[in-house]
Amino acid sequence: EILSGLVGSEMCIRDSQTRIGRRVIDHPNFHNLNAVQAQNFLATQPRGSVVIRPSSRGMDHLAVTWKVDDGVYQHIDVLELDKENDYALGRILRVADMGSYADLDDLIVNHVRPMAAMVEMMMNHEKFKGADERALHTFLTNASLANPNRSVYAFGLNKQHPGYFDLAFKANSQAPIQSWPVKVLPGAFKLGQATQLADVAALTNAFKTQYMAQTNPMRGDRTSAPHGGMTPAYYGGRTPVSYTHLTLPTILLV
Repeated sequence: EILSGLVGSEMCIRDSQTRIGRRVIDHPNFHNLNAVQAQNFLATQPRGSVVIRPSSRGMDHLAVTWKVDDGVYQHIDVLELDKENDYALGRILRVADMGSYADLDDLIVNHVRPMAAMVEMMMNHEKFKGADERALHTFLTNASLANPNRSVYAFGLNKQHPGYFDLAFKANSQAPIQSWPVKVLPGAFKLGQATQLADVAALTNAFKTQYMAQTNPMRGDRTSAPHGGMTPAYYGGRTPVSYTHLTLPTILLV
């Protein structure tokens, strides 16, 4: 069964390579690789490293794979516009709901690198507790037990959804652990409807504001909460996609 599984995986990779047409693009970050090969290529490289590659979506798309952390890679779909022919690189490179770029250098410098910088900022923050969700929850539980009447929070890298962090917290020692998604944008964080959060301090302030807004209706204020309940499509589908509509869990009143 193990052997048949490996054979099946190899066949899927070969099929993917067949569907993805080879491109001739003169750029040091461009390689004719599929997603798995790109991840293997980046495995020994530092965080923030980038591979630009052909896309299975067609000759008017490119895919960008960049290393978020060891074993964590984000795949970005890039639409090529204003092409001279099917094989030429588009003069406009568009990332859905993000922006347009003049060339591959512009895309790397003004899209990927600013996101990588935000990841580094978060990972160097004292409230960041790594990519192990169990360890993150253990930290919150222990911190809450040490301060039963105080709320505690911390950040963790979401390995299942590259390009996101989890803001996890406990309102008090008796409250369940809640988790809100933090999206990494070029040069900013996004939490709920709050975008352009330039640093972790701004992100933390936005969290406190949104948390208080959700508790107000339960205290008699009829103002609508900014976030609904968590839905099954919490982070959207498989990458590369654009996660623009996220709903956050309802917060319990303490």
